[in-house]
Amino acid sequence: MWNTTDRKPTVWGPAYSGRETLHSDGSLLIRRVTQKDRGLYTLRILRTDTGSEEATAQLQVDTFLSLYCKSLTSSQLMIQPVPPRYAAEGESVLLQVHNLPEDLQAFSWYKSEYKSPDNKIVEYTRVLNSISWGPAHRKGMVYDNGSLILQNVTQKDAGIYTLEVLNKYFNFEKAYVEFHVKNLGFQYPGALGSIILQMLADLLLNGTASVENVP
Repeated sequence: MWNTTDRKPTVWGPAYSGRETLHSDGSLLIRRVTQKDRGLYTLRILRTDTGSEEATAQLQVDTFLSLYCKSLTSSQLMIQPVPPRYAAEGESVLLQVHNLPEDLQAFSWYKSEYKSPDNKIVEYTRVLNSISWGPAHRKGMVYDNGSLILQNVTQKDAGIYTLEVLNKYFNFEKAYVEFHVKNLGFQYPGALGSIILQMLADLLLNGTASVENVP
């Protein structure tokens, strides 16, 4: 496809499927992605001085979401990463919690699959409505529905995260989530940004207590 800034119409190429939308800032939105859409995408920009620039991004398409949606009918504590599994450096990652127990007393997040004081990110206590940040804290936000946002992620943030929940019977339940951080060299803020904003809106409706921490 081809687009110019002088309001000429967009010219679509042979690879156009009818599911793509090209935004004026260069962002490309692909709807209803399938395994056939995965691979490398290249953006070429022609400058007014007749020079050009190129940037390449890799699109990963995983069946994780479809499998995840089927299992939401259960009452099992679950975590959904947004973006799913792969994030670009500098983006925000939402670890959205589902099926948090109604008799929740407290929950804690750990930057590891193992529970230890050094790996603790944050702890929330419902009866006190209090939030305390641990040694593994970083810039982000936590909500009283258990969800956690990590801002401006880097390669160091990739890995396994553990959510531990304490109910009124003093029983513990754990859930794990993993995501990777890629240095893609180019990001598409339009499509991905809209997903994050929608998730944030949902969180604000369902969770009222949040604290931002700036290390």
